[in-house]
Amino acid sequence: MSDIETESAPRTVDAANRIAFDSAVVRFQAVRAEVQQRIWIQNAAVAVVWMSAVATGLVCHLLPAIAIVCAVAFDVFVLGAAAIWMHSDIRIMQLAHYLTHSLEPLLASNGQGWEAYHHQLRPQSKLGSLWGVSSRGLLIGSQLLVAIVAASSTSTLAPSGFVFWLGVLSAWMTYKFTKAPKLVLGSSE
Repeated sequence: MSDIETESAPRTVDAANRIAFDSAVVRFQAVRAEVQQRIWIQNAAVAVVWMSAVATGLVCHLLPAIAIVCAVAFDVFVLGAAAIWMHSDIRIMQLAHYLTHSLEPLLASNGQGWEAYHHQLRPQSKLGSLWGVSSRGLLIGSQLLVAIVAASSTSTLAPSGFVFWLGVLSAWMTYKFTKAPKLVLGSSE
């Protein structure tokens, strides 16, 4: 082998490693940006639900003739917001797994980056993360709040028990719908 061949081989390997590293950095930044967007979506969904709960409760109190319609519409709205919240939660778990197991070993010198470190220190319970438990509590609590306000405001045309139990049923559906998901991983073989 000539001197030129031996000198260019390490440069090619270094260049290939640098390109792979730069590619991993770009993918890491894109995935982290999507995680941040998903967290923003979750926060926005919960905030909008609470603002809507206050408005719906006020309407139910001021216009008892339409309390049943408002309560049912609010319950459907919260189920939709819960679906958005849950979809984002599942996607965040998938992205965090990808970051932890695919990208961080390429980027961190010890193979453990922020996602792995963050996951170790994240407060967990049997119901899921504390963030998930509190968000589910806010979604379900808003439904129960509107059910109680609507039931106490209904006119004689609509039985208050029906409105209340409809709210309890939809709160139960929200709980089942947003129950902490388990990330099932397929084999990569």
